[in-house]
Amino acid sequence: MRFERMTRELYAKPWAIMPQVYDAFHATFQNMVEGRKLDASIEIFGEKIEYKLPEEYDVIQGVAVIQIDGVLGYRISEIDKACMGAVDYRDIRNAIAKANNDESVSSILLEINSPGGMVTGLKETAEFIANSAKATVAFTDSLCASAGYYLASSATSIYATESSDVGCIGTLMSWVDVSKAYEMQGVKRELIASGKYKGMFTPGLSLTDEQRAYLQDEVDELAEEFREYVTTRRNGVDQENMEGQTLMGVRAKQANLIDEIGGFEAALTEAIELGA
Repeated sequence: MRFERMTRELYAKPWAIMPQVYDAFHATFQNMVEGRKLDASIEIFGEKIEYKLPEEYDVIQGVAVIQIDGVLGYRISEIDKACMGAVDYRDIRNAIAKANNDESVSSILLEINSPGGMVTGLKETAEFIANSAKATVAFTDSLCASAGYYLASSATSIYATESSDVGCIGTLMSWVDVSKAYEMQGVKRELIASGKYKGMFTPGLSLTDEQRAYLQDEVDELAEEFREYVTTRRNGVDQENMEGQTLMGVRAKQANLIDEIGGFEAALTEAIELGA
């Protein structure tokens, strides 16, 4: 199958992403499956985000400015990057490694505009940032949500503008039950499988209560891991601020999701000082 891997990722695995972007991603993917023409970007809150390779960073006064723009994924194709505005976790790790080995770089600034993305590859990338040999500062002037915030919380400090949205801590997944549609078409699908979880997500079949509970446990477990990681990196973040909502700049600072309110220049100055 041409889209077998992306189908598995979208429908059979939890994501750390904003729900509305998850829905948009589904729609974009469906357009690809049906052969419709796609723009080389994804639209987030009315703004088209073009893909940029993180390794193509600029160095400003000794600071490597690494841009992380778009939906986050792991082992995604160049077509997915271009058509869906996606960023591969491996490219982010490569950029961090390159900056750490770059003699012209003394510190790193992660400029993040992301609604989140896949869980696969996320924890490893966050830990890679946390273990960077050079100090890192995360900055957003737009959106730093879910998996995007997971990465930001690995930085030495986080800066955000007053109007930016930060947080959306948690995980989700969905399944489109088309069994009624099949029934209306006079089609009945049966499954012969070796176990009660084998064959989940087969189109035309509903999830059983046991399957639904299994998936809910997986989502809850990953969400709890997410919250634990944030509280380890960010002291003083309360449970009430990790229920899947985003907070704008001032409220995000009050909730200790970020360190300072400031623009790009303020975040860059912090990175310069940390690298001195």
